[in-house]
Amino acid sequence: MMNTIWIVCHKELIEAYRDMRSLLIITVVSVLAGPLLLLMLANSLASFEARAERNIVMVKGIEHAPSLANYFARDTALVITAPSDSVAALERNALLDPVLMIPEGFDAKLNNEEAVELQILTNSANARVNAGVARLKRKLSGYIAEKNNHHLVQYGVSFKSPLNLRIQDYDIANRQADAAKVFGMLPYFLVLAALYGVWAVSLDITVGERERGTLAPLMLAVKNTWSIVIGKWLAATVIGALIVVVAVIAFIPAQVMMSGETLKSMFAFGRHEAITCILLLLPLSGFFSAVLIWVGVRSKTTKQAQALATGALLVITLMPLTMQISESGQQTYQNIMPVIAQHKHIMAMIKGDAVQLSDYLLASASSIGATFIFMFYTQRLLKLK
Repeated sequence: MMNTIWIVCHKELIEAYRDMRSLLIITVVSVLAGPLLLLMLANSLASFEARAERNIVMVKGIEHAPSLANYFARDTALVITAPSDSVAALERNALLDPVLMIPEGFDAKLNNEEAVELQILTNSANARVNAGVARLKRKLSGYIAEKNNHHLVQYGVSFKSPLNLRIQDYDIANRQADAAKVFGMLPYFLVLAALYGVWAVSLDITVGERERGTLAPLMLAVKNTWSIVIGKWLAATVIGALIVVVAVIAFIPAQVMMSGETLKSMFAFGRHEAITCILLLLPLSGFFSAVLIWVGVRSKTTKQAQALATGALLVITLMPLTMQISESGQQTYQNIMPVIAQHKHIMAMIKGDAVQLSDYLLASASSIGATFIFMFYTQRLLKLK
């Protein structure tokens, strides 16, 4: 029995070795996936640390506080005037630093030992903005200490209370933004559901049929390669679409089983949210079908196709992650890139932001355009077979 096991094992190892391309792809993906993700996260954290330590202060109303402006200048801090719509800019992630709000008559009130409040506008849903809050507070603490020491030297006594200057944080993130932190993996799950829904059938109707010997007769019977490609793509997309619909709808009854009223109130996933997700994901299912059918047609064996598909899975998984840790913030190109656009809009929906009609159209158009490109190259490969 052991001899038989060894013979079978030896045979499979030899076959795996013969398919060196697949083995190499799987090895590269497996070896590099972890270090690549680690490097991306490390670089992101390093950039956050650098941003937290950079000597930039975004202020609104600096003209009301000459003494604070003088302190920032001596501290070699670059003071940037915040836009008039600072709250809206923070909400749409257009700013990468917290905003210091200075009230009118700041210096006069402080010198008269009246209570003064400085407000720091931040957005806890944006890690890049939060990275600068601690830095800004350290600068203000230094200003308070210096102001108190000057008063002590000039009058021989300190302020009655160094807390006459109160620093108050105002987080503009709403309750739905907190939900995005808790349920931030939902877009990843839905995008992967669209991919896995077409994975098996796309490879089976291409490289699987070739290995079973049924692809060649089909090509002889149907001379038009476009008919073959579109038919196979349509079959895979219909199956993937059904799986996506079921995966999305399953979240509605799942809320009933959630323990804790807080979580239930944070995660409001109803009919409107389900329709939004379905409309965003259906074109993505078609795109994934086209990609995997192209992979299946150009692969010689099932193992090779699975290896290439695994590489595609790695890219698809990392694309939204690069968007989240990018220092560039929200960019227009993100609305027209398949996977990234869907991920972005689903995350916005979880945060409570409205998904506009233009968002649907751009995400769908980009996915359909990319689908056509892969189908075009797939039919060209079939012509060469």
